[in-house]
Amino acid sequence: MATSNIKIKKVCQWCGNEFEAQKATTQYCCKRCAEHAYKERKRQEKKKITETLDSLTAHENKINQLSGRDYLSVAEVAQILNVTPRAVYNLIYRGTIKAYRLTSQWAVIKRADIDAMIEARPYERKPKATTIAKDENGEAIAEFYTTKEIIEKFGVSNSWVFAQGKAHNIPKVYHQGVSNI
Repeated sequence: MATSNIKIKKVCQWCGNEFEAQKATTQYCCKRCAEHAYKERKRQEKKKITETLDSLTAHENKINQLSGRDYLSVAEVAQILNVTPRAVYNLIYRGTIKAYRLTSQWAVIKRADIDAMIEARPYERKPKATTIAKDENGEAIAEFYTTKEIIEKFGVSNSWVFAQGKAHNIPKVYHQGVSNI
């Protein structure tokens, strides 16, 4: 944004002094204030990075302490799986993970059961469903009209074709980016 002859009264974001700016985007009254603000931003970024690394290290230490134990509480399992205790209880209620109730308020979970739960449910990408369009006799339909052919033959709009296809459950087939009904 170019400068102009118009003077805009603003307050410096660093020192709080009032000054006249030539651009609407100016935040600081002088170069010194801009440099101080820049250094403070960099200090805060460095502080945030350090705090994040410290919290990650603390989390890893907690998990390492729990790794040698055979029986874990619900809260400890929640820490290991990085979920809430409520989520662990939901896994227990669904039967996904085994838990052993020792008292009315104390349940434990075997470490081996956690590992078995994870190994039993690997993430697998589901293939897209490929259905073959069939007529009322159950035979596969091999010939289709393209959307363009329907529009030309019956003199209707593109949106009408798709609306009727949806309303009457007419199967659609996409062949190389062209919709066929």
